[in-house]
Amino acid sequence: MNRLASWKWLALLLMVALLIGLGAWCATRVYRPQLEELRQQLAESRRGAEASLLVLQKQNAAMVELEARAAERARQGELLQARANQAAQQDYAAATRVMLEPSPAGVDACEAARLAFAEELRRERAP
Repeated sequence: MNRLASWKWLALLLMVALLIGLGAWCATRVYRPQLEELRQQLAESRRGAEASLLVLQKQNAAMVELEARAAERARQGELLQARANQAAQQDYAAATRVMLEPSPAGVDACEAARLAFAEELRRERAP
């Protein structure tokens, strides 16, 4: 009897193992396509993330370059503005000097100013 009982337990154990194996095989047949699809989606997502990161890095590099160019243009603009202000000061001083010259008696003020400015231009352009 003992021997018969051990065979029953062995048969039951083999049956349980067979059922577990069959269940695992069925589960893999059902879930494997889903897992493969998810793996492909994950790979595509990673490729997309890497591409986005590369684009972002390029954009950051372009922004840094644009900021450097803008800073250089601002510096050049300040230098040009300082030169223009200096030139304008010289011109303003010359215009003030011309306007302070006394006008000849009996001459129209507008005509005297025109003659004075014409004389100043002649002096500036003379070699």
